[in-house]
Amino acid sequence: MDTRDLTPELYTLTKNPKIFKGSYWGGGRRHFIPHQIIENRDKFVTDYGICRHVGKIPEYINKIAGINEGYSRKAFDHIEVYFNNSSQYVVIVSPYWVSDESFQLLTSKGFTVYEPLYTTDATTFIRVINKGAKVYKK
Repeated sequence: MDTRDLTPELYTLTKNPKIFKGSYWGGGRRHFIPHQIIENRDKFVTDYGICRHVGKIPEYINKIAGINEGYSRKAFDHIEVYFNNSSQYVVIVSPYWVSDESFQLLTSKGFTVYEPLYTTDATTFIRVINKGAKVYKK
């Protein structure tokens, strides 16, 4: 692949490069990235008061969000976790294809649809989780 036509690392294109530098999305390079995604990333920082990316996701966040519970991996595609100014974790997933079952699963776990943050052809879901939240067994 000829890398001369690729964008710089995506985090450098935002107004918040320090936040996105360590993220899965931020380290990527593409042949094309819609300006809308960059704008949505900056809006996400403002809307949710994001102050940093979380590199290693705490296990209780995985459990509360329903990640790694044997559910459809496609529903939890492109996982990113951030921390905001209110001491909350903000979990985003951006699957390319959302079946009715995946939509039900994500919304039952407290995720809501947000502006696309990964690509324009992936649906982004967000969930805010309080730091230190308890994991309750069903």
